[in-house]
Amino acid sequence: MPLLTSSPLCFKKLETFLDVFNGGIEEGEEPTSAAVRELREETGVVSAEIISEVPKWLTYDFPPAVKAKVNRLWGGGEWHGQAQKWFLMRLTKDESEINLASGDVDP
Repeated sequence: MPLLTSSPLCFKKLETFLDVFNGGIEEGEEPTSAAVRELREETGVVSAEIISEVPKWLTYDFPPAVKAKVNRLWGGGEWHGQAQKWFLMRLTKDESEINLASGDVDP
């Protein structure tokens, strides 16, 4: 499934704001599994539980300038917008698991 068609999301707290992690759902993967996997890959966190999820997919169309840029940079298709599934997760252990310095942390 292309990266921009379905994106489980989680947040990381920075000094003054929350940032959004996102990534694609792999073929055959459930959205909840993808959210947990993305959290681990982006932050190293394995001790978290899903508290809630938005019941419907959230969709939007890219503004024309963004659409043109995305289509140019990520050739091979006509990108129109994005569908997202949002999850609320709770860290179940202390913050020592969090590692934002590297991507694709091994489990």
